[in-house]
Amino acid sequence: MYQVKLQQFEGPLDLLLKLIEERKISINEISLAWITEEFINYARNSDGFLSENTAEFLDTASTLILIKSKSLLPSLEVSEKEDISIKELQQRLNLYKIFKKLASDIENKFGTNIIFARSHFLNVKPNFIEPKNASVGILSGAIEEIISFLPTADMLPQKRLGGVFSLEQKINEIQSRLQSIIQISFSKITESKDRLEAIISFLAVLELIKQGYLMAEQDNNFGEIKVIKI
Repeated sequence: MYQVKLQQFEGPLDLLLKLIEERKISINEISLAWITEEFINYARNSDGFLSENTAEFLDTASTLILIKSKSLLPSLEVSEKEDISIKELQQRLNLYKIFKKLASDIENKFGTNIIFARSHFLNVKPNFIEPKNASVGILSGAIEEIISFLPTADMLPQKRLGGVFSLEQKINEIQSRLQSIIQISFSKITESKDRLEAIISFLAVLELIKQGYLMAEQDNNFGEIKVIKI
């Protein structure tokens, strides 16, 4: 069996990339199927890896197991969502490989010297070349021309906000309506052109039933619901 030296990895993608690079194979479904077992074994034998990356590891491991299953059972059909997750893992791994290479290059160039002495730049020639016949007027005109091509912000239509309704306000309103009558139809309480007000009225009725102030009755299926004061 192919063995991997245990070391500290930054996460599942870092481990996957290491396994693939040590085998010197490209990133595809076949290579991911090959390293599934090594990936899971590493997580089992490495203290702290799973606890620190549980969610990310489980997501990656489940996709790897799916890929492994496909390689062992070619007739296995996967859903569209599962197929997308396989392709996304390959894309993420390829992007991670690119970013890791760029990070290494940046570290090699800038990681050794954080502070540079003034003498370091004495022999550096400036790269700026002043345009011929440049003037304030020409530069100003060029900037105005660029600005003219910029998209303008669309003005959103103004809309007046309706009344603000609170649950407490609706509870008090229903209690006031039931001072002079014993019962009222549920549709009468919740009737409103404003959808939000109708929803709050519905919640107010439920709260009053919960408090034991009201009870609801219905004589038959799909019939009118009666709200009765207790």
